Amino acid sequence: MPTRICSKCNTELPETTEYFANNVSSNFPKGTYLRPECKKCTKKAGDGCREAKKLAGNPKAPPLGTHCDNCGRTDMKLCFDHDHETLAHRGWLCQNCNQGMGRLGDTIQSLLRAIEYMKGNKYQAQ
Repeated sequence: MPTRICSKCNTELPETTEYFANNVSSNFPKGTYLRPECKKCTKKAGDGCREAKKLAGNPKAPPLGTHCDNCGRTDMKLCFDHDHETLAHRGWLCQNCNQGMGRLGDTIQSLLRAIEYMKGNKYQAQ
């Protein structure tokens, strides 16, 4: 049985029973891409998002045509973005920006590492 290591808790678990299919990605046919985090961590993240929305007063998503707070794009539905540590609402992002930041680790350090890579400099991990 194939296993993988959860990107959040670093636990090795069976793929077939402990990971959800990611049906959001447009890069793969529906159900063919597994989420990088295990079911337990996915649930915890969802609980955090619901709590962050509650703390922010349960804001409704802006209508289509509203700009993404990161890239300015207006042709995509926007996602509620929040700090995963403090649960503070940061703004509204298009799916590309939201997933991109998340896939890079959702930290300033991970984004700076990507910038250094693109600049052609070797990143020195602290």
